[in-house]
Amino acid sequence: MINVILIDDEEGAIEALELMLKKHCPHVNIVGFAHDIHEGYREIELKKPDLVFLDINMPNGLGLELVGKISHLDVSVVFTTAHQEYAINAIRLSAVDYLLKPLKSKELIEAVARYEEKVSSKNGLSVLKELLTSPQKLERLAIPNVDGIEIIKRADICYLEADRNYTKFHLVENKKIVASKPIGDYEKLLHSHGFIRAHRSYLINVEHVQKFNRRTGTLMMSDGQEIDVSRNRRDEIIMELGRSA
Repeated sequence: MINVILIDDEEGAIEALELMLKKHCPHVNIVGFAHDIHEGYREIELKKPDLVFLDINMPNGLGLELVGKISHLDVSVVFTTAHQEYAINAIRLSAVDYLLKPLKSKELIEAVARYEEKVSSKNGLSVLKELLTSPQKLERLAIPNVDGIEIIKRADICYLEADRNYTKFHLVENKKIVASKPIGDYEKLLHSHGFIRAHRSYLINVEHVQKFNRRTGTLMMSDGQEIDVSRNRRDEIIMELGRSA
């Protein structure tokens, strides 16, 4: 059984989620409810659940604040919110998952299934705790895609490729992931971690650069791909490569 606590300031939202869990996820055991972050903290400390369904936007504070307070506990979080911008923050903080209101049974079932898949590797709150306590490290990223959220290591990223409003991650061993966010969002996130814009379509990890060809103005990446470098970015690329050598 998965012991869960439901936290939401709207009684109707808690009741709806409770009914959906009982109907579609019979292996989930609801051990507590709370209507604000203070009550939620007390319930979590007392009952030590495996999983918390947590509304982000509540009258006396954001659910994100509660996550910081419980980061010492072995508990995972699924954020629920009616606001897309909060969902994006939840992804950046590497919650196990997030659900947009109004909740859909299929997405709820998938969220619980993803929790079960990831619980053994501690990819839930352990990643979140790492980012909250040492955000400058950013060792792992939570990548939203059509299937949900995938956790990847920053060091495994060779380069990112823009694809309209999506971003294609090129990883080691020729693995690729398509993220449902534009490359500009990842440039802001990764710029201070050894990633640099080589071209308007490419954000490269300098650790995976094998060679810069001055004559052709191209970078040879660790996966064998050649990437063009914009003329106005070549000096910056050379300087960054020199710092990483």
